[in-house]
Amino acid sequence: MASKNLTAGKKRGFGLYLDAAGIVLAVAGAVATVLCSTKSADYALAGLPLYLVLIVVAIVLTVAGALAQAKDGLNPIFANACSAVAVFALVFTGVKVIGARVILASGLFSWNASNQIGWGVFNSTIVATVLLVVAALVLVVAAFLPAFKDAEPTD
Repeated sequence: MASKNLTAGKKRGFGLYLDAAGIVLAVAGAVATVLCSTKSADYALAGLPLYLVLIVVAIVLTVAGALAQAKDGLNPIFANACSAVAVFALVFTGVKVIGARVILASGLFSWNASNQIGWGVFNSTIVATVLLVVAALVLVVAAFLPAFKDAEPTD
């Protein structure tokens, strides 16, 4: 049984490129999240496995939503629902990561400003949060653009 190529006869749309950029940013956010958790054993994120699972789920849903747009006759609600859940997962993860560092930030800004390890953890946490939120914003824009378009006939 031959498998059918979903993208046969389709041109890539700008939404597909934005989906790819969102996935790259999400992977970078996952790496930054791991780094901010492993810089020091004292500042490890308790929910790191959950955060990584949520990022992977967001990536899988982004791919599923983009491929769903390639299938003819498919209701676009599925692709939009995949994008919405992926955006929620990324923003939720970013908020939880920065929320886990609130006590650290208050200590750094009030009475322990010379804690270099703490500043390193805090800075990498900011990077992780920004990457995850920007990935979510890119996916929001990508949801409004077609991932695939019908190819024009070449006569």
